[in-house]
Amino acid sequence: QSGETADTLAALRIAKQKSATTLSIVNAVGSTIAREADINIYTYAGPEIAVATTKGYTSQVAILSLLCINAMKQKNILDSSFFSKICDEFSNISNLITEVINQNDKYKEIAKCLYKRNDIFFIGRGIDYSLCMEGSLKLKEISYIHSEAYGAGELKHGTISLIEDGTPVIAIATNDTLYEKTVSNIKETKARGSFSIFITTSDECSKDFADITLKLQKLSEFVEPLLIVTALQLIAYETAKLKGCDIDKPKNLAKSVTVE
Repeated sequence: QSGETADTLAALRIAKQKSATTLSIVNAVGSTIAREADINIYTYAGPEIAVATTKGYTSQVAILSLLCINAMKQKNILDSSFFSKICDEFSNISNLITEVINQNDKYKEIAKCLYKRNDIFFIGRGIDYSLCMEGSLKLKEISYIHSEAYGAGELKHGTISLIEDGTPVIAIATNDTLYEKTVSNIKETKARGSFSIFITTSDECSKDFADITLKLQKLSEFVEPLLIVTALQLIAYETAKLKGCDIDKPKNLAKSVTVE
């Protein structure tokens, strides 16, 4: 986001010392990383004043997806019709994210069930686990509630012992091939007393195992995470708001980490 993070800059310089071609994906035009990288892709997300990055993060995910798509296209391993579908989704991304933002009543409903809790857990599989890590990070950053993200398939290896009566568990299931397994995992936590919040894009989503279900639009795996991340960021925002936290300036955090 800032282009000034010390550890990232150090990694860039090591890569250059090894004669690697370096590319930066950065929001801050003219930042140190942007100046020192061989190639730059600017996210142009605009100034992000809040310490907890939101649009900076989302735009980085979008660019990484586009890099992947174009590499697949050049190697002729992407079906042309699927490529057109992805392009259409990205062209409509503003409207798609607006639809997510407009479900604000749902985020407020979820926040009311979270803000008085001391521990919250996110579970997911595959890319959904990565989304869980971002959702958990945003929640702990701005609401100061202890939150952890766990691989849903690893619950029985020990982490399910942390579930107590009323413990909020937020499960994300967007991958069709892993959907049933994640559903099985959220049912396991529910059987142990969790307050389950289920976030999915599946049309087959059922409410019988979840206290709250948030259904978002089904898209390609290259675009869909942008909608899920936006929803998770808004859940964190509404939770912190109910707690009366300073959302833009969380305690103990700095916008740019310029020391190692």
